[in-house]
Amino acid sequence: MKPAIAVLLVFLAAGGFAESGIPEAKLTTLKSATAFILVSSNGTPVASGSGFVMRVAAGAGYLATNAHVVAGVRGRTVQAIFNSGTASELTLPGEVVAEDPDRDLALIKIVGAKLPTPIALGALPKLRETMPVFVLGFPFGDLLATSRNHSSMTITTGTVTSLRLDDFKNLSVVQIDADINSGNSGGPVVDSSGNLIGIATAKLTGTNIGLAVPSTELSALLKGRLHRMSYVPKSQKDSTVTYAVEATLIDPLAQVKGLSLFLMPFDAAMAGPFPPDKDGKFVQLSPKMREYRLKIESGKGTADVVLDIAKGNRFLVQWRTSLSDGPSTWCQPDIVTLAGAGAGTGGGAVLDPEFAKRNGGKDAKTEGPLVPMAPVATGPSISFPGDRPETRTPLPALIEDIAVADDGNLLVLKIKGINGLMVYDAEKMAIARTINLPSDNFQFGAGGKTVMVFFPENGLLQTLNLATGEKIKTKPSPIPGVVQNITMGRGRDDLALLRIAKGTGELDFSTCYFIKTADLTAIGAEAKPLTLQIRNGCYRDLDHFRCDGTMSLISEWATSHSPQGVGIFSGRAGRYTNAYEHESQGSLLAGDDGRLYTSSGCIYDATLKKGAEIRGCMLYPGIGGSLFLALNSSSGAFTVYPSGKSTPIGPAGGFPGWTIPEPGRTDARNDPWAKNDFTFDKHVVFDPRHGRLLIVPLSDDAIIARCFNLKSILAASGVDYLFVVSAPDLQPGKGKAWSYQIEAISSAGDVSYEMQVSPTGMAITPSGAMTWKVPASGNPQESVVVVVKDKSGEQTFHSFTIYPQ
Repeated sequence: MKPAIAVLLVFLAAGGFAESGIPEAKLTTLKSATAFILVSSNGTPVASGSGFVMRVAAGAGYLATNAHVVAGVRGRTVQAIFNSGTASELTLPGEVVAEDPDRDLALIKIVGAKLPTPIALGALPKLRETMPVFVLGFPFGDLLATSRNHSSMTITTGTVTSLRLDDFKNLSVVQIDADINSGNSGGPVVDSSGNLIGIATAKLTGTNIGLAVPSTELSALLKGRLHRMSYVPKSQKDSTVTYAVEATLIDPLAQVKGLSLFLMPFDAAMAGPFPPDKDGKFVQLSPKMREYRLKIESGKGTADVVLDIAKGNRFLVQWRTSLSDGPSTWCQPDIVTLAGAGAGTGGGAVLDPEFAKRNGGKDAKTEGPLVPMAPVATGPSISFPGDRPETRTPLPALIEDIAVADDGNLLVLKIKGINGLMVYDAEKMAIARTINLPSDNFQFGAGGKTVMVFFPENGLLQTLNLATGEKIKTKPSPIPGVVQNITMGRGRDDLALLRIAKGTGELDFSTCYFIKTADLTAIGAEAKPLTLQIRNGCYRDLDHFRCDGTMSLISEWATSHSPQGVGIFSGRAGRYTNAYEHESQGSLLAGDDGRLYTSSGCIYDATLKKGAEIRGCMLYPGIGGSLFLALNSSSGAFTVYPSGKSTPIGPAGGFPGWTIPEPGRTDARNDPWAKNDFTFDKHVVFDPRHGRLLIVPLSDDAIIARCFNLKSILAASGVDYLFVVSAPDLQPGKGKAWSYQIEAISSAGDVSYEMQVSPTGMAITPSGAMTWKVPASGNPQESVVVVVKDKSGEQTFHSFTIYPQ
């Protein structure tokens, strides 16, 4: 039986209550149309939110909710639960038929005999600040359930506090002060007459600022609209290029019947901007533009477009959609630069047709401390290959620090002025959740699905689950003092390295300890400090630590000394060997291949023997250990290289908005005296295994996600290659069955695999399928080495270390 909720009852004197609010009949309609949305992954509930029926036709109902409620769930099933928390609960299976992450909207289709009366999607009521609003939904999901049924509905009240407009004076966000919490997402926001104003979508943590998507955006979603367009070169003869043009539609009711691209060579006299007319609508830019009609099928429009780029590859473009029940709609004109078929970058251009409309042609940024409601596309992007466009997720304020967790699938962000941590999901390319904390004064580190936090004001250590935000353990630090750094391997959640100063005096001695996350105790019966520092440190020193995914390689340097030092420690907890060079090489990143990659362009092995050097570049090891990126300090161009080698594979786009620092001036990219741990090495996360590159721009106020298509780069390079592109589970459960299919790509083909080093009982097939029954008790770590060969005789090692849990 679920526990009852303790409630503080407030009694009002007779005659002290005046009935007000939404009329009773209207309220009944609103409540019956609002559903508890439950999202499951392969049968296990993983997310919940709110939604409401806004259309019923031919036995089918359509519910509106937020895209982030249903997005990115593998093996997804969705249920809409009406009359939640009552004896007449009705659960209907749902199908997500439309997702618009840019506006954080989604549409769920349900089928039933007696569907509730929909909430009318009429004209947006006249809005003004201070007008009352009501939010219907299911905050905190089933946590508030008091019976065997699901949670009952909650209705909160507030007022409109701001009407946020875009650069063209269109309503973009309705800001309210009604109480919105996790689980309210997707619920209706209505006025005192019960008229729909918008859809609850977000809240700024630690404030009473809530955000709602205007209902006009939902109306536009139902009518159908363009979502993404791409122009990919297929072939080229002389200066004539054939482009495969594709436009993705968000059109759940199949309203778009015609789709055309209008295009003409760029004319400097028509360089923009291109504002709408006085009615807020766009019109055809020029009658000189040539029309190309696209074939619409399965939600996409496609056409081959032949262009002559002899006089330039910049074009003015404009799209037009024709609806079944209305006139044609013109999108805002834009300027695109198209790549030739031999560009070797994946080619083409990708843009969001509504981006310029929302942002006035400027870079996507939020005003002040607004919480991002969804990823926002950054407009044309032709420099990076992949099958998805570049996505930019703006943040409410500047990033103060960042940690990579869940083996590269999560970024944990400390945001200025926020009492908590924001968790960015790299697969969904969106903020997954905010973990609330009691203060904004803390140190943190993250690895696996765990984050560890230290609060200096009371000396408490705390661990939390990144998937749920729930606390795991809280207790005073086992080592008295002030925690200055917390370092964890992104693939391990059982161990953290803490640098602890005895006090806050400048010369108070600092040492390093390993802490177990399960019980927050120090490793070793006597909790002795480890010899894991490149010099005798003290509180005033600004030491930086980085490690590989399993903490088998740890680096250290300082930005409070000259030289900064090059320190490296290899092994496992309590049994590390170290090496040190008294020189400066900038940031030192520990790679999964056992090498050290520096911001000066040098590469070291685990004994600090210097290897390859890429001069004038900052180096970023790829997760998995097979590749690394070099960022040219002058041009901002990325180049991809094989692990430890100085022969490039090919170009991989560029750092967005890159500029060369002015002579004599420093910023995060070149500051040898950085005063915090958010140094420039944390601005790039390269994960070739999952085909992605994550970037924090120079403004420190967003996460940019790009696709990384290794096969496209290799095909364009023309070089022979053999790479392992997969990675195993490094923390299997003791007594459990472990399996891993190695995936490799080769220009020669016919790849085979042979075990060289392995624990007892581990097996491998010639096709790379590995199996092992993990002993219930045994070694704390096991080394594995596999030789990978292809038909040409080329071979490479695939090495990793397993840590049974």
